Amino acid sequence: MLEIVLWFAAITAVGELVILHTMNARLRAWILGSTAVRSTFHVGFAMLNLWIHWGTVTGSMTAVTAFVTSVAVLRVAQVAYLRRPA
Repeated sequence: MLEIVLWFAAITAVGELVILHTMNARLRAWILGSTAVRSTFHVGFAMLNLWIHWGTVTGSMTAVTAFVTSVAVLRVAQVAYLRRPA
């Protein structure tokens, strides 16, 4: 079960990076520069995973892991795109 949760977290992280990379630079800078918008992004990915995997223990674990992964992904994106964490 843990393997599946980690795979789903990795898939979510890659998806989040692809979404950020395909945005125009101004929108990406706004998202990465605002604490409130980043928090909304984290909660949004957790809610999306809860909705997709509703009713299973694996799904709940995946949603929590997606939240934690989202925090790490946006931190890495801040360093990569803004060259400094906010």
